[in-house]
Amino acid sequence: MASIKDVARLAGVSPSTVSLAMNGSPLVKHETRYRIMQAVEELNYKPNQAARSLVTKEKKVIGLFLLSGDEYLANDTLPFSRTQDTLLVEMLPFVQKKLGESDYSILVDLFFSSSQAEQPENHQLNRNIIDGAIFFGGLVNDTQLQNIHDTRVPAVLVCSRDKNLDYVDTDPEMGIRIAVNYLVEQGHRTIALLNGSDHSQVSARKLAGYRLAMEEHGLPYNECLVESSSGAGDSTILAIEKLWSRTPHPTAIVTASEYIGCAALRFLYDHGLSCPQDVSIISFGDGPITAYTAPALTTINIHKQQLGEEATNILINRLKNPKARQVGLIIPPELTVRESVRTIL
Repeated sequence: MASIKDVARLAGVSPSTVSLAMNGSPLVKHETRYRIMQAVEELNYKPNQAARSLVTKEKKVIGLFLLSGDEYLANDTLPFSRTQDTLLVEMLPFVQKKLGESDYSILVDLFFSSSQAEQPENHQLNRNIIDGAIFFGGLVNDTQLQNIHDTRVPAVLVCSRDKNLDYVDTDPEMGIRIAVNYLVEQGHRTIALLNGSDHSQVSARKLAGYRLAMEEHGLPYNECLVESSSGAGDSTILAIEKLWSRTPHPTAIVTASEYIGCAALRFLYDHGLSCPQDVSIISFGDGPITAYTAPALTTINIHKQQLGEEATNILINRLKNPKARQVGLIIPPELTVRESVRTIL
């Protein structure tokens, strides 16, 4: 394996000049830099990242953190993933590709947004370990946001917001309004909301969108038609059972995630009911699974690929320009019509 001394010898310069050239120093003349890069290519030289980081202070590692709640503290074998978990899984290929283009590796970990007084420490959120971080999901509270600020690690939030941090988000309020508007257009008037965790930023915005959309159509807000779920399997099934135990029964349900939508489909199946003949469903979030359910779910598409790519671009720019202005980017959601909504006009 070639060393920096081998490159220097072939290019006819000192090892320190090779190091300066590879780190983009303006002190190296253009002709010299060209000669050095030719030697690098010829020898297939790969810099020692550990040694390089001692000089540049860069680890070339980005932390990707799943924002996780209390249920993970007690149970690590959940029946199915929560929305924010699948958010990262579906964005990961695009984030990884973008980071790889800038020679960054990734570290994936949980970041607890527990409501408990004593919260697990996130040892990976450390400037000695990572250069920057991306946080996925809406389960973030004021304490955790303060922890992120205090570490001074450059960070970007995905699907949550803070006025002092860079973020990329969809518009949950708009997305739920789009869903309710479409259901009303199809003749539905008794519309339920199966929301996410009460501790989530996103859930509060979704509830606000639901209430506003119902008001815009002259439909009364009925608490019996709203239920919350942590997103974990048992919690979601319990939420659906509570909703169905009340009257009136909805003719349509808007779910806070595609996985809650899938759970709703299963509940209907188990109770001898059919979608969309008995109950229509629209899910917020358009994951790969939604096109393959029976029936295929009509969804609110939040453009997960674009969210991931934009978050990565913003973080890389922040690392290059630490004093750049704070960025808050909103990517509007769109309706994807499939087979799970019945017209009852």
